[in-house]
Amino acid sequence: MTNMPLTLSKKWDGFTPTGINYLFVFAEAQRRGWVNPAKNYTAAQSTQVDKEGWAKPQPLPNTLRKVKALDVNCLPSTIRAAVSDIAERLSCPVDYVATSLLVGAGAIVGNRVGILPKQHDDTWKAYPALWGGIVGPPGSMKTPVQQETMKTLYHIEEQESIAYASAVATYQAAKKQYEKDIVAYKAGKLTAIPAEPVEPQKPRLIVNDTTYQALGEILAANPKGVLVHGDELSGLLHSLDTSGQEAARGFYLSAWGGSGNYTFDRIGRGSIRLKHYAMSVFGGFQPDKIKHYVQMAQSGSSQNDGLLQRFQLLVWPDIGEKYNLVDRSPDQAALGAMNSAMLNLRSAGKSGQLNKHGSYLLHFDAQAQVGFNAWYVINEELLRSKDIAPAEQGHFSKYRSLVPSLALLFHLLEGHDDAVCHDCLTGALKFAVYLKSHAQRVYGAVHSLDGTGAQALVGKLLKGELLSGFTLRSVYMKGWRDLSDQKKAQQAIEQLLELGWLKERAVETGGRGKIEYDINPYITKQ
Repeated sequence: MTNMPLTLSKKWDGFTPTGINYLFVFAEAQRRGWVNPAKNYTAAQSTQVDKEGWAKPQPLPNTLRKVKALDVNCLPSTIRAAVSDIAERLSCPVDYVATSLLVGAGAIVGNRVGILPKQHDDTWKAYPALWGGIVGPPGSMKTPVQQETMKTLYHIEEQESIAYASAVATYQAAKKQYEKDIVAYKAGKLTAIPAEPVEPQKPRLIVNDTTYQALGEILAANPKGVLVHGDELSGLLHSLDTSGQEAARGFYLSAWGGSGNYTFDRIGRGSIRLKHYAMSVFGGFQPDKIKHYVQMAQSGSSQNDGLLQRFQLLVWPDIGEKYNLVDRSPDQAALGAMNSAMLNLRSAGKSGQLNKHGSYLLHFDAQAQVGFNAWYVINEELLRSKDIAPAEQGHFSKYRSLVPSLALLFHLLEGHDDAVCHDCLTGALKFAVYLKSHAQRVYGAVHSLDGTGAQALVGKLLKGELLSGFTLRSVYMKGWRDLSDQKKAQQAIEQLLELGWLKERAVETGGRGKIEYDINPYITKQ
């Protein structure tokens, strides 16, 4: 009798076995979640709850936090028209195009040009080698957008590869001459030691799928900046969480910011030391996968070392249900202006002071410095307040470098010389406020503020798949999407309790007791 249900066991042990009849068995089964299949329940019939004492339930929260719309006027004038043109022709959010373009532009600059955010302290430098991503469901044009906006980067890489091929031919000829000269020197025919020619390094700007060791070798030859571009970045993040990938994760973490240092010690192959190298990262995320990763990271299932917070240009715009077919010729003038601005980035910024790493460093002009200082104080006070969650605190702390990096990038895209102006800082600040709302949408999934679980549970209530008197266990044991574990189910129930969709009541079972939930009889599809 040890496995017998508690109520039934107590009845049996009370020496009144004649009280156990089919009515008792059916009642006990229903209390434990059984539904009589002979009855054709509807959502309204299944509640079995008196409407007295109930009020109409409050509206459900949105499945996602609201985000700010992107005002393209805050972008550099050289790319505004192209951003709008590409977005319209692809019928995708302008957010996708702008973010992809800016990360690509930052990769072209890398750490060739930086900014000194403070007027006098030259130890703090920021570079526009940015990390970002676009979040959207399959079919939301994430891939076509990236293909369109990365064309200039592939063009630069192709042109530099042509120059590299010519340099290799020159090197090979010089190498043969050097070997002859060495023989002549050893024979005493030459008095001066021949100078060995330097082998040219293969230029790279975009890397798609590679190991971190191979990526290290590419960066050793291209320390000024490389873009790691993946169509779907969730796989990269999850792989860096895998046991045995600690070195790869450390490599990526140190690469952020544009001034990383890292050493590869390889048995039998010597060491590769990277000094002052820059790496940008960009790609797409599916909503479910980014939410799952964020939840894992903040629940302790993933390492919470700031890897996700490095994706500063991470946007998750709303996708409209209505589709407009656009079939027209591209705006060649707009695209030409964008391409010219992007190509010029390879040689921009040389009016700044040159440091020992070969980077040109610019300052803000007087007006922009005052504006940046004022914003910086406000941001620091926000980070020190108790009104911000730890995950978001880590994310927004990196705005210290994001804002000056964006201001510098806007300045270079505009083709400006000398100090970074106030207008470019203003555009960067507006773009940062826009990015902040998208970051809050992403982190909302961690704190169950997106209402996804509550929406899923309401769907089950409206279909009559749960009856009044259901328990927490009867929800998560069914394996429903967004309700498939105890924590998610509990969060969804708590939200619906607060909104008046459910009421809880304690039920005496003769033992520990249990909590059952009754369904508001006024519920209707909202």
